[in-house]
Amino acid sequence: MSDVMIFGNVLLAIFLLLLLASYLFSKLNVPISVLFTTWLSAAAAFALLVVLVLMPGIKNDELALGKRWLEECTVIEKFERHTLSEPTNRLKCHGLEEQVDASDYQTFTLAYLERGER
Repeated sequence: MSDVMIFGNVLLAIFLLLLLASYLFSKLNVPISVLFTTWLSAAAAFALLVVLVLMPGIKNDELALGKRWLEECTVIEKFERHTLSEPTNRLKCHGLEEQVDASDYQTFTLAYLERGER
């Protein structure tokens, strides 16, 4: 199970416990400040869950691209441009030259190396 899934399950448990606490507090005539704090905490946990669900991840085709760049290509030159465009890497793959965004190259190759799918 990935770390993100564990974090999501913990957030879901916290959210459900806070909802249960707010229900019980409303039945026990607890002061409104405690009830308001519980509702606010439940809303924050729900917002974190929404952000976690909408957070993009690395797809399998991007991992395959990172594997290809590491195993089949060599970096010829790294362009550091000081204009509005992103820095790029020039790669040589099977005799053909490709220009790749430096951020994509770094992200996909590191994701491939971290997952250890060799």
